[in-house]
Amino acid sequence: IMVNEVDSGAHTGLIRRLDPLNHLRYSDMVWNLLRFDGSPNRLRMSDYQKILGVLGFKEIETKQIMVLDKEYVKKSKPHLAERFRKYSDEDIGTKSFYLLATK
Repeated sequence: IMVNEVDSGAHTGLIRRLDPLNHLRYSDMVWNLLRFDGSPNRLRMSDYQKILGVLGFKEIETKQIMVLDKEYVKKSKPHLAERFRKYSDEDIGTKSFYLLATK
């Protein structure tokens, strides 16, 4: 049994409060240049579900803990790196969540 709490938002103090999707605004090339130890990964809730499925986990469940304001997500989404624009508003707006699975 696996139980994790995942924080999928920005991790840097002031940015975390003012622009929690900041880390999704950069292309992969720019992000890789700016990364530092402790940088947040940019996987979304649905990415974790897919990865666990590929790894053979069963009964994969997620439960949102913190959700960003819907208006903030809608206003921010056009300004995210292109690859993140395809995600649902729910996926982008999920700031933290529980991830549960069995193998």
